[in-house]
Amino acid sequence: MKARSLSVLLTVALGRPLVAQCPDGAPPPCRPGRAASPPAPSNTVAVLYFDNLSRDTADAYLADGLTDEITTRLGQIERLTVTSRTTMRRYRGQTGDPQALARTLRVAHLVNGSVRRGPGRLRVGVELVRARDGVQLWTESYDRIDGDVLAIEADVARAVATAIAGRLLPGERATLAARATRNPAAHDRVLRGNYLMVGRREADALRAVEEYRAAIALDQRYADAYARIGWVYSLFRNWNWHVPGVSRDSVIGLAFAAAQQALRLDSASALAWFADASARAERNDLTFVGVERSLDRALSLDPRLAEAHWLHANVRLRTGDAAGFREAAHRALELEPERPITLAFLGLDMLAERRYAEARRWMDSAVAIAPAFAYGLSLRGGIRALQGDPGALTDVADGLRASGGGDTSLALALVAFANAYVGDSAAARTFGERAYVELLHQQIPLFDEGATWLAGAQLRLGLREEALRTLERANPTTWLRFYLRYPFFDTARADERFQRVVASVTAGDENR
Repeated sequence: MKARSLSVLLTVALGRPLVAQCPDGAPPPCRPGRAASPPAPSNTVAVLYFDNLSRDTADAYLADGLTDEITTRLGQIERLTVTSRTTMRRYRGQTGDPQALARTLRVAHLVNGSVRRGPGRLRVGVELVRARDGVQLWTESYDRIDGDVLAIEADVARAVATAIAGRLLPGERATLAARATRNPAAHDRVLRGNYLMVGRREADALRAVEEYRAAIALDQRYADAYARIGWVYSLFRNWNWHVPGVSRDSVIGLAFAAAQQALRLDSASALAWFADASARAERNDLTFVGVERSLDRALSLDPRLAEAHWLHANVRLRTGDAAGFREAAHRALELEPERPITLAFLGLDMLAERRYAEARRWMDSAVAIAPAFAYGLSLRGGIRALQGDPGALTDVADGLRASGGGDTSLALALVAFANAYVGDSAAARTFGERAYVELLHQQIPLFDEGATWLAGAQLRLGLREEALRTLERANPTTWLRFYLRYPFFDTARADERFQRVVASVTAGDENR
């Protein structure tokens, strides 16, 4: 069996900041000789990412897709506690002591496997290991025709669930056997699209949509493929990405149409209801009409759908319900405890509350999980700058380098902000001008988040007129309303122009 390990795990406890921990629960640096942690509950399991043994490295999507689908199926069995895919991605390809990894993950069982694709054939080897002593509880080798992934997913999930939980109930067997499509080639296309979406990059998202459309061409009743198109197009609108030949407003129309088709095909699909909620959140981004209803339906069908909990947290944050945001965000973290964006927004929530030390701890956790997380690095730099920490300049510089093809306008704005607060006004002005140019290139009103940090830098430099003009050109969304709570706008709150900007993003409140 291949083995994996990690020395430090970031864990989440409801209601308190996420901090780095040693396997025994103590903060790092980890030291030998501490009391052993209690054994993991017997119903816990983690599915390690399968090895791709194919000669073609392009088949990596298949190994990852098989892992993700088995994880998802096992997660639908309420008697099991399954480590999230987000967490397990961190351990892909690592080697070491599997028992140490199990202790780190707090699981009693590990699933391990490999995939090899040959001419017309697919070979998959899988084993279930009891973590405490390495005893192999179950193993199987599948030698099937290429394209039989759907059957393998169901067979593996059923065998693992039975080995851990015992005899399955009829409803559990039906859940594990369910298929979103009967067309293996269509399913293969969806796996390819899902693999492309892991990195959340604009170019890959465009390719993912092509894969989902190819899946629909093979199975026109494939509701999940339509739902994924709806979700991806909602991301395009939310993240200010561009679909060639399609206006920004039209993109959300595409998202909504795809989600509605998914619901027409399968009204019992949690993914379809989530896609509908995502599209409505973008289409009605001041009032959020219909969003909560669709989210509630999605979560009633799949309470473990972390993306839906995260969207619920988003909506709560943008409607001014801080307590609701924290509750939903913590629930999302219980399901995906190593999701950097959730950690980052918990940090921003603390920033808006002027609780800088807590904001910094959340951002530290996000960056510890994803050291190349450009968004987290840049935002941590902004928080450190407000604390008077010169190390902020290192963070924002690293964030700018890591942004690559991402939101460089935000990264540049935060470089300007950090320089303004640590006293280098010349650098702040230079980077502020570059940020403004990048914002203008978006060909829409200045995108809200980058504009707010740029305006914060301008206020610090004494450029009040420029700061107000920047805010006036920002997108009038509920995200902007949240960002306007940041403490560095306190000096401008009494200004009538600032108040008009606030009014522009609260106009829909009475209709909510």
